Amino acid sequence: MRVVGGSTSQLLAQRLAQKFGTSLEGLMEKRFPDGELYIRLPDLEGEDVVLVQNTYPDEAITELNLLQDAVLEMKPLRLTTVIPYMGYARQDKVFLPGEPISARAIAQAIRGQVILVSPHKPSIKSLFPGDVSIVSGKGAIASWLSQRFPKTEMIIAPDKGAIALARNVARELHCGYASMEKNRVDAEHVEVSASFDVGGKAVAIVDDIISTGGTVIEVARWLRAHGARRVYAGCVHGLFVGNSLPRVNEACDEVGATDTVEGAASVASVAGAIVGAIKERVK
Repeated sequence: MRVVGGSTSQLLAQRLAQKFGTSLEGLMEKRFPDGELYIRLPDLEGEDVVLVQNTYPDEAITELNLLQDAVLEMKPLRLTTVIPYMGYARQDKVFLPGEPISARAIAQAIRGQVILVSPHKPSIKSLFPGDVSIVSGKGAIASWLSQRFPKTEMIIAPDKGAIALARNVARELHCGYASMEKNRVDAEHVEVSASFDVGGKAVAIVDDIISTGGTVIEVARWLRAHGARRVYAGCVHGLFVGNSLPRVNEACDEVGATDTVEGAASVASVAGAIVGAIKERVK
């Protein structure tokens, strides 16, 4: 097994390589004077290759396309492309006339076998031209919470879309779960409410993505205002756009994310789940 990591996923690629008992392949990248990207990989002909790269931010899409082309040009035995965080996944339909289906446009350019980690909607797999498997990041978040905060008493879904994740994490921690009611005011502001009791409890907010942090911050404030003793937050994909991570840290006692989007909050790893999916494919 040969593992190649793009610029967005070096940490996760390194962890995958370690689990496969190999080393991460060297990758030469540079920019031409006009800004175009140059890539060069080692010889991978006849090899079983795992390529790890996000489609976020936008520059990563071009890098992924070039990496795929470089690997396929060498005629590998098999290419499995792991997309830890699928950028544009939330733009999976036309909301207003004249819009593209952005998720489809990105997916159609990605060739061969693909593994996605907790995409915003599992149905996105149908947009890809090739075979797609989905790996869940819930186990990584549940493991982090159970080891770091074993006395967590309730898992909180910030909205109805996160109920399944909250339920699954709560099952792992052997505790209860509940969901907030959310009304989105605009892209960065929400209003939240709920009727359950969190008085004196240690609770954890879980979601698939934390982007601007607005929802998590409002939920954390509501929980504290209603007597929560401790408030933690965990997500699979920690984007933490702009300066949102310090703001979320201020609202919560501790914040954690997986290594799908690598950053200061990447305290849990999805490497084990990805390796399991890859080994299942090659049986």
